[in-house]
Amino acid sequence: MSRAMSVLRSLPGRIAMAALGLTGVALLVHRASGSSVLAALRGAAIYFPIVVVLEGCMLACEAAGLYLLYGEDRRKLAAADLARAAVVAYPMMVLLPVGRAAAEAMRAGLLTQKTSGPRAAAAAARMQGVLLLANSLISALCALAALLMLGPSVLPAAIGVNTVVVLVLGLSVLYGGRRVGLGAWLGRLSRHVGRSGTRFDEYLREGPAIPVRSVLWAFASRLLQLGQYMVLLVAVGGQFGILRALCTQGIHLVGSAMGDLIPGQLGVTEATYSLWSHTLSLDAAAALAIALLSHLGQASWATIGSLAALVWPAPPPAPSAPPHDVSPAA
Repeated sequence: MSRAMSVLRSLPGRIAMAALGLTGVALLVHRASGSSVLAALRGAAIYFPIVVVLEGCMLACEAAGLYLLYGEDRRKLAAADLARAAVVAYPMMVLLPVGRAAAEAMRAGLLTQKTSGPRAAAAAARMQGVLLLANSLISALCALAALLMLGPSVLPAAIGVNTVVVLVLGLSVLYGGRRVGLGAWLGRLSRHVGRSGTRFDEYLREGPAIPVRSVLWAFASRLLQLGQYMVLLVAVGGQFGILRALCTQGIHLVGSAMGDLIPGQLGVTEATYSLWSHTLSLDAAAALAIALLSHLGQASWATIGSLAALVWPAPPPAPSAPPHDVSPAA
């Protein structure tokens, strides 16, 4: 981890970045009229439970995709293990800069005791690539929808650039991980890593380079996210329609990519919705309400995850294989 990222993930760094995001939100709400934003939030409150439920369904789809990446060790993972890891790791995604990577690392740590460190680390690394490919698929649909609605303009171009970037990153993770030999290199540098590094490399090369079934589960999660934004669009008084919902999700994807260093992309997604509110035929207050309700949905699951870490006991580790019987010497 670079020194800059270490600083950002330190407690002072997180506080500073969160404060920056909150300041941005406050300025945008003030500019759009706080009373108008509050009215939009109140009007949408009845739809909020749907947003929270869909967020939970997204977590379930991603957990199913991760499960498939554990290869032969899948049989060691119960549904409760995957559910606990997904829920407990979720707050990391919201509270840390580049939170998705931190959440996957924590989820791997929680599942290590049921499988092994190299296996969990390899699955987490491949899951990063899987999620990036799923994001590229939904981004392509969003870019096409924005192009059909708006014609050649900044928003379709921005979503298109995001599509290409995440596609290249996803393929780099999945193909590069099979070729680089990172684990073996770390094993040569550290006795602590040792042969675990070699096993990590072996697990990265296991199965097809692109795990299609895992990608499909991750893409299903992004379709559920599209459902979220369709609900939010209607909740704040927008027009119902698949193209408009895809544009809404596209704005979210661009904002998330731009604000990845800020916990939860707080403030950045609000800014992107304010910038492109006219493309959704919404006023600034209603567009801001979409971003704020999305963040509140994430905050709800972050709270659930934090409580689960306290009250949901960790499962017992997988039993080790019994030693083979050794016959006494004749």
